[in-house]
Amino acid sequence: MRWASSINLFLIVTPWSWLTPELALAQNRDPTVQVGAQIAGITFLDNSGHPNISAGLATSTVFRTASRLAVEFDASWFPSNWPATYETQGGRALLVKAGLRATFLSWRRVSVAGTLLPGVLSLARTFRGVDVGPGTHFVLGLGGGVSFRLSKRTVARADGTLNLYPVRGQPAGPQGVPPEEAATIASTWELGAGIGYGVGQLHETTASEASLGQLTVGGDASYDLATTAFPTTASVRQAGVGGFVSYPLLAYCDADATFGIFPGVSKAFTPFEGGRMLQGLVGVKVGRRARRVGVFAKVRGGLATYTRALIAVNDMVPTEAWSSHVALDLGGVLEFYVHSRFVLRLDAGDTHLFYRDTTVSVNGVSLPQPVPTATNSIATTVGFGWRY
Repeated sequence: MRWASSINLFLIVTPWSWLTPELALAQNRDPTVQVGAQIAGITFLDNSGHPNISAGLATSTVFRTASRLAVEFDASWFPSNWPATYETQGGRALLVKAGLRATFLSWRRVSVAGTLLPGVLSLARTFRGVDVGPGTHFVLGLGGGVSFRLSKRTVARADGTLNLYPVRGQPAGPQGVPPEEAATIASTWELGAGIGYGVGQLHETTASEASLGQLTVGGDASYDLATTAFPTTASVRQAGVGGFVSYPLLAYCDADATFGIFPGVSKAFTPFEGGRMLQGLVGVKVGRRARRVGVFAKVRGGLATYTRALIAVNDMVPTEAWSSHVALDLGGVLEFYVHSRFVLRLDAGDTHLFYRDTTVSVNGVSLPQPVPTATNSIATTVGFGWRY
């Protein structure tokens, strides 16, 4: 299940972000640029519908911008011809991503990092409804990696990434007939192991102990690519505004809450969703902050509420009401402390909605509605906050 993959990713990455300060202290000489090659693997479905690993080759280039933050460019090629399914896989695959790599832990020769890598997935021969041909998708990669220093310039590294990408649905029949293939947020695991070599001047990198954060309050703007409770042929694109509050509990852990309003009115009204959406999430973010940068993994739970869900139909006249569902948000947070009081915050992850049983009254007769499977969305947020 897609939400299980996101939980597995969070459980893999999070423990490294709150290790004790003593383990995190280290002094190294790091190169400005690191280039590497890896043996890679990506999960696709075989002819029997079971996940299997496709082997390939990957390259990476990492530009260090701060002691714990780097810009990374990755390219992976998977030459095997995989069965064509609707938009999600088929033939050879090329994956190109660029984003951020943030180090949680540096201890002796070992470093552990988290990655946030948006990019493009190109498929050679995916099924497109009426024919088979190439397909391209936007991808958001959430993951992490471990590197082991072999020499001043050489490292061995292993990485794991959960790649999420929206897939459109396949229409079938006249308007009002459910699509043959519904829009979805597909996912695939990507694994890699290889060698990296540093070029350029070596710089001293001394990690400091984690510092306790400050109460931070701010506003933000978000953009989501989401699926819906009932099958549709396109992912829902929704923009929203809101705010966040973050309060330090420990040096490595903050209480974190967000609230968002998505003012766009949904065109489809169902027993589970419709109208505008309000979303409130409360949880924690765990990680490390340096003088200018903070890097965290997040887990938050809460409610997503729609303002116009269908509850009854009497003489062809619909009645609508608010409807709330449990939400789970997993991902990462990156903070830039551009001033002693001012913070720029980038937030990305996978948000899941879990629906509950409900009924619709049709001319006085209560009809139970089947519970849809959990939906998820690729959620990105940019915010500005004030530190007290």
